[in-house]
Amino acid sequence: MRPLRSSLKIPQVKANASGHDFSEASVKTVGFEGVYVTSPTDTAATINAKLSAGLHVVLSPAVYQLDAPLELNKAGQVLLGLGMATLASAKQNAVIKVGNVDGVRICSLIAQAGPPSASGQAAPVLIEFGDGTYAGSAKAPSFMHDVFARVGGPNGDPNAPVAADTMVKVGSGFVIGDNMWFWRADHVVKDLEPPTQKSDRCANGLVVTADDVIMYGLAVEHTEQDLVQWSGERGRTYFYQSEVSPNQCLADSAFQL
Repeated sequence: MRPLRSSLKIPQVKANASGHDFSEASVKTVGFEGVYVTSPTDTAATINAKLSAGLHVVLSPAVYQLDAPLELNKAGQVLLGLGMATLASAKQNAVIKVGNVDGVRICSLIAQAGPPSASGQAAPVLIEFGDGTYAGSAKAPSFMHDVFARVGGPNGDPNAPVAADTMVKVGSGFVIGDNMWFWRADHVVKDLEPPTQKSDRCANGLVVTADDVIMYGLAVEHTEQDLVQWSGERGRTYFYQSEVSPNQCLADSAFQL
């Protein structure tokens, strides 16, 4: 039986390179004394206490019902999901907020919208980078690797509506996305009623207001307004896929293919 890995390997940023690289010459090694591995029952407060202490966090496979966002406010901090750990918004809150810091990495997880409030209030955003004032650093960009967001799908039928105004907002410069899918559901799991235009509300998939943001492999689907709004300068996207539902503009029709 192979021993469990006792360290976290963090590849460092390279420029003018392409293809895979299995060399560990430029890899930063962090011993597990600097890493917290969650339990599926952990609350947002529990995980935030570890992040606040400066630890990297590895999320065990689970669906985490979060009543507050996980806050990454330390430069170079890593939030890594195993088994596509799912972070669900329980109280119209974001599930991840990155502060005005450099080099943060969010990897291999799903951000999921939760129910609106009794008055119809939705989560303003599910994942947010920065407060819109931070220029970021070309030498220490932040990353999203294999990050998915969804509004509906496992829920979001007329009997269990969900909502988020925007799935992901990038307000810090020099953020790089790598393989992302931001999806407003056009179907639900078996035995649920088909979603309607009112059962999984979401205005935008991605909103970028910062400069020097790059996206590799970006897919955004079915939102009510613009799939992507991008006002930052010098932004780049390499491969973009979008899909608009054929019933997207029909206010009360069944929202399905």
